[in-house]
Amino acid sequence: LVADKLERAELLLLEALHAFERSDDAGNHLQLTTHAFLVELYDRLGRTDAATDHSLAIGRLIPAASAQGLSPLIRREPIYPKEALRAQARGFVVVEFIVDELGMVRDASVVESEGHPGFIRAALDTIAKFRYAPRFADGEPVATTGVRHRFDFSPAKSKDNPLCRLAMSMAGPPRNLQSGLGGRTGSYGMSQIPSVS
Repeated sequence: LVADKLERAELLLLEALHAFERSDDAGNHLQLTTHAFLVELYDRLGRTDAATDHSLAIGRLIPAASAQGLSPLIRREPIYPKEALRAQARGFVVVEFIVDELGMVRDASVVESEGHPGFIRAALDTIAKFRYAPRFADGEPVATTGVRHRFDFSPAKSKDNPLCRLAMSMAGPPRNLQSGLGGRTGSYGMSQIPSVS
């Protein structure tokens, strides 16, 4: 049933994209949005090559961006580490990486972190699943170095994150949890931050 809905969505999005491509410049924003939806759809279907084609199309349509100007087309939520949930730990991780010519994240490394050590693995595992539209220079896609992303982890704010609720149920109640607060779980926040380099 889900596959049928995704296939139907694909057909509708491709039909809309062709209509926007035939229109004048006013359709540019609509083309970008439709390509972004197709990147997400193909990523969910595991069709990486098709997702890449639409990431490249977005890169061609937008003006050259610096590392600070790149925004992910696909974001994923990190899984709050169960040990950090037990401890009700807070913290953040800043990851620096390359967005390659296909819009994929490469060579991610932690440039700053605070809090539970499990946040580092959660951030690195998650950033590897992000997808960007690559920058273009002289009509060709180019890698962008020095892209940074910050993940903020806070146990009090994640009650809306089902992955955190699942991790919390697997972790058991936090040691310092007072009665009456049993439904609280951990959360994350994300922000693209300017490179300092």
